[in-house]
Amino acid sequence: MSIAAFIAFRSSSTFRVKSMISSGGRCGVRGSRWCPTPTALAVHDLGIANPAEIHLTVPPGFRRRHPALALHMAELTDDQLEEREGFRVTKPVRAIAETAADGTGQDLIDSAVAELLDRGAATKNQLLRAAQQAGLRAELAVERALRAEHAQVRSMRLG
Repeated sequence: MSIAAFIAFRSSSTFRVKSMISSGGRCGVRGSRWCPTPTALAVHDLGIANPAEIHLTVPPGFRRRHPALALHMAELTDDQLEEREGFRVTKPVRAIAETAADGTGQDLIDSAVAELLDRGAATKNQLLRAAQQAGLRAELAVERALRAEHAQVRSMRLG
């Protein structure tokens, strides 16, 4: 079992953090907030994500801070989010692109991309498109992950 933080937003400017035990490193967000980046990868059980902080995307202008949280400012649309019981989380393709854009280790991006493709939950083109929208760092990391995944699939076929 791993411990994650449960983030409950009471309003747009106040929040409280409670400890909770979860089986999958899950983060919960009540209301209209969401989990992005490495935290979203952990929620989706993608890659080797085990974030030391809980990453949350909040609307621009959000001012509260907490040492256990890494806040990212952005406006997300409903098509970029997935509903879970009691919270919303960025969809896997966006979570990978955002995580790559943040400069997270290549091994995490490689493992998340390989698992997402293995599940058939996204295409290579979807991953590349999202990475291109997230910036050059994300594009490079996702391209590297796709090359690594291709090499792994090829070696399995030959071996």
